[in-house]
Amino acid sequence: MKSIKSNPQVIDSVHHYFMKGINYKDIARKIGISRVTVERIVHQERSKHPDKWLRKKHRQTPIYNAKGKMIYDPEFHPNHGKPFTEEEKEYMCKFHEIDGFQSIGYALGRTTVAIRDMIKWLKKNGLYEYYKHLNKHYCGTAS
Repeated sequence: MKSIKSNPQVIDSVHHYFMKGINYKDIARKIGISRVTVERIVHQERSKHPDKWLRKKHRQTPIYNAKGKMIYDPEFHPNHGKPFTEEEKEYMCKFHEIDGFQSIGYALGRTTVAIRDMIKWLKKNGLYEYYKHLNKHYCGTAS
């Protein structure tokens, strides 16, 4: 028996509603599968066929998960998967307490989770204060 995630009819239905800009929860309700399954299908198919799964008609409408976080979208996250630069690390450490992870993510073209995880990593490895007070790219803004 085929998995729901590999069923071409289910994939086509998810794609149809996804391209209309409908969120995962509503797609799941319309098709009769779980929201998690919809997320997995979109992620799986986007990795196989990125051009087919870009929301060209709805580029200004990002998709959010159940927790309210924007999911990865190449249109909004062009730097996803690239190494963080020294300038980006300094920017994050100086401004994340003021602007929040989401604003920093928009500014740097990265997901909120990537920003949060990098700040956690910098703190854990004792580099957070170094970048916060670096003043190489952004002078005099850290307190």
